Amino acid sequence: MTKVCTHGRDKDLALRMLEESLRNRCRVYAGDGRFELYKVSLKYDNPEARIAHGFPIDMQQREVKEMVREVINTGKPFPEYK
Repeated sequence: MTKVCTHGRDKDLALRMLEESLRNRCRVYAGDGRFELYKVSLKYDNPEARIAHGFPIDMQQREVKEMVREVINTGKPFPEYK
């Protein structure tokens, strides 16, 4: 729709049609989460939450490495994590 009428009901109808057109164009991409990495990526996932729900954890993730080091307690303070 290239021309939007500015008269009452016509304007409302045109806006609804534009909104529906936009929804239809985005529907293909919106369903799979490809643009929402925080929902589908291990990078942004909390290791404690993954363990609580029975999901595997990524041992290369910084938070996991720190969590594992906390368990290994020799009674001496750890050096700064790098």
